Amino acid sequence: MSHNYCQECAVRLMVTLKMCPSCGSKNIGSLLPAPKSTLHKSSQTHIATSSSTVNSPIGATSNFAQTSGFSPAPLGPRFLAFLIDTIAVSIVASLPILFSYLITLPFKEDAINPLAAFGVLASFVAPYAYYTVMHAAPYSATLGKRWMGIKVVNVSGELLTRMQAFLRVMLTLLLPIAGGVAVTLSLGSMAMTYKDAMQDSIILAIVLALPLVVLGPYLLIFFNPLKQSLFDILMKTIVIKG
Repeated sequence: MSHNYCQECAVRLMVTLKMCPSCGSKNIGSLLPAPKSTLHKSSQTHIATSSSTVNSPIGATSNFAQTSGFSPAPLGPRFLAFLIDTIAVSIVASLPILFSYLITLPFKEDAINPLAAFGVLASFVAPYAYYTVMHAAPYSATLGKRWMGIKVVNVSGELLTRMQAFLRVMLTLLLPIAGGVAVTLSLGSMAMTYKDAMQDSIILAIVLALPLVVLGPYLLIFFNPLKQSLFDILMKTIVIKG
């Protein structure tokens, strides 16, 4: 598979990408760029102009080539894939609990607690293991994505390593937790300061803000020209047809 390179930050890109997801530059070429210290002044001026036009990949207008093999996956198939994966993950997560329950039936009650704790822990880990293994597999897709004909690759068009797949799914856990903690601490301190009437309003604000914190990283898909979520932007991955 051939690749292009961003002439500003030297990131290797898929040939169909017309904008660098890393720095936002539209100065894409097939040759690996020379170190910036050796670039011609006019070339640097052109890069600066293009990068000032596109400050970030989140709000920029993309000239992404809509080719069959490397187009960003449409939102409809991605949503349906999410529903399918939710069902699959629910089944995967329930299996350890079911197994721990069945295996404790012949034993006394005091043997249930450790195995029950193991089942709960395994059910928590199972979804993240599912996404890590599936996204790092040769087809680079979960069951839902395979069903809908889409997959996850990095911006170079290469398959994800297990570490990349693991970090990507862990971000889906850590970012909402970090955002929820930040909202709770900031508004919760206000609720403890003000009077009872104000406390009710702030607690309601916390309840309303938490869904936005969870969904916020996904909402970037609607504004990003490459349809990348915050997790994809941070990990430099992209969901494409395939």
